[in-house]
Amino acid sequence: MNATSGAMSDAASGPHPSTALIYIFNAIFILGFLSLSAIVTVAWLSPSIQRSKTWYSFMMSWIMYDVVNLLLLGQQTGGEPSHGLCLAQASLRYTVPVLTSFANFAMVLQLFLSVWFCLPVGNNSSARNSIGIYLLLIIPPGLSLFVFLEALVDGIQHPEKVVRSNSGQVCEISDGISMKISAACVIVAMVSSMLVEICIAVTVCRHWTAFRNLAKHDRQSRNWENCESTIRFTFFFLLALFSCAIGLVLTFSQTNDCDSLLNARYNIVVGILPVAVAVTFGTQKDILQTFVFCRRRERFQVDSERVQKDMSPTKVAPA
Repeated sequence: MNATSGAMSDAASGPHPSTALIYIFNAIFILGFLSLSAIVTVAWLSPSIQRSKTWYSFMMSWIMYDVVNLLLLGQQTGGEPSHGLCLAQASLRYTVPVLTSFANFAMVLQLFLSVWFCLPVGNNSSARNSIGIYLLLIIPPGLSLFVFLEALVDGIQHPEKVVRSNSGQVCEISDGISMKISAACVIVAMVSSMLVEICIAVTVCRHWTAFRNLAKHDRQSRNWENCESTIRFTFFFLLALFSCAIGLVLTFSQTNDCDSLLNARYNIVVGILPVAVAVTFGTQKDILQTFVFCRRRERFQVDSERVQKDMSPTKVAPA
């Protein structure tokens, strides 16, 4: 424990970023958590909103991403956090990028198959049963569990390497091995997602006439919703790819030795991704309509209660 305390004290004695960046970091992740939680809750409770299991898996992975990055909330400045909390967050922080990236891949793959089946490309409907939906749901948490156990064992064997980062925002394992394993998994998932995105683009281009007819005459169908989700996901994927590129450059260039302000700013940039997920998938027509309907219903109930109160007979006190 003395070695652990010494190492953590050394980390704390280094240059520390402005607390304003820590507040911004926390605010962005809290905003992402609240937004995503509201969207998932509305989608789950509303009978008019239909979403795939991989969509829920994708959204829940980003909610977990927010939660993990907020575990150190209130202990980011001043005295060092407890070793157990720091180890838990450090291990989970290398886990959630793998979870989100492979949940990303699973959703992209299912969207591609949905687009493939909704266009006349000569496939029979029985092939839908061979998609392996459960594999798409099991693979992301399975790989994430492997990364988590590796980081946890590494942190337990070398407790002196578990420190609060020089950004002050999160905890990390200073040897960088777990970070590189996590980054390698993310690269595999992102490259795989990119290949599937290319296949989607090729499929749509080859069957552009059918796609255009679907957009013109069948916008209320489930098939068009799948195609629209694919378009939205492409924009989000490009943003995620840009953020991951920045992260990989820092990861493989000795991130732990980087300036504290650089690390703090990068953490804030990455923190925008959950908010981008909320904006991308929370602005779909059916979800927005549900939000508007709920607000109108609440307003109608308030107005009804007010009208009933105004119409009630006035009680006159006896003389």
